[in-house]
Amino acid sequence: MGLFRLFLTSVFYLIVSGCVNSPAPGCRFNLMPGPTGCFGKTAITNLSKTPVSDCLSVLINNCRGGELRIDNACQVDFVIAGKHVAVNQSAVIEASQLSKGESQMITGMLGTEMINIKYSKRRYCN
Repeated sequence: MGLFRLFLTSVFYLIVSGCVNSPAPGCRFNLMPGPTGCFGKTAITNLSKTPVSDCLSVLINNCRGGELRIDNACQVDFVIAGKHVAVNQSAVIEASQLSKGESQMITGMLGTEMINIKYSKRRYCN
């Protein structure tokens, strides 16, 4: 009986392990879902920014389908995807504004300097 139970547990784990480790919170298997409000089934991965700028940060938020948060601590404004991010301000590029697929890129201007943000975004579950 013990081996059979171990076998069933292993099969169950293999079936749901893709969702347990998913970067998309709406795809994770939870026995007791929490009150986080995170339901995104698409996620952003492989984020990079070139050239590197220490005063401009780009953070991933996969809670609602893959958004990017831009924090501008530079001495000049940043403009990207129709968003104007003033000095010492933040902005969110919403999931609906970001294309899905591997190796996507959006370009912004930090003053007169061009900044490229590369990412991958895909759906992880139905």
